Amino acid sequence: MGTIQATPVSYKAMRPSPAPVLLALLLVVCMPVPLAACMCAEPPAATRMFQRSESVFVGTVVRHWFGDMVSYVGRLRPLQPLLGYRRISFEIHEVLRGPGRDRITVLADFVGCTFEFLPGERYLVYAVRDENSESLFTSACFRTVPYARAAEDLVTLRSIRKRAP
Repeated sequence: MGTIQATPVSYKAMRPSPAPVLLALLLVVCMPVPLAACMCAEPPAATRMFQRSESVFVGTVVRHWFGDMVSYVGRLRPLQPLLGYRRISFEIHEVLRGPGRDRITVLADFVGCTFEFLPGERYLVYAVRDENSESLFTSACFRTVPYARAAEDLVTLRSIRKRAP
């Protein structure tokens, strides 16, 4: 009878390739804009966001365009998108906080996860001043919403405005 010899088995050959994991990690690292745009915690309460904002208003989008690749790193900013920002010009209908103006331009994330700013549409906007650039910035993470979804916030904000001296 012949002897059977066991062939050594390489455990390296039995392990799955790390390529799919590395590819998935690479995609997450190289494409942060959609992830960053939607990764905000529960927005602060309307009263808290009102206190943090330099400007709160109801306005209609007049136009929007894409800004430069700039770094806005204010205390309230969500994760930084790499593709830059949109500049959005609003016609103001009601100022709830900040200076009274007819028009204002604010910066917003390049990609928004809850809505896009559409020309001709009305929004409730909470805008903070960026410490580095002095520009006003808004985000869905700051409670900025289309006007049709702003009723509860507007009741709260108008009552705060009435109480203010």
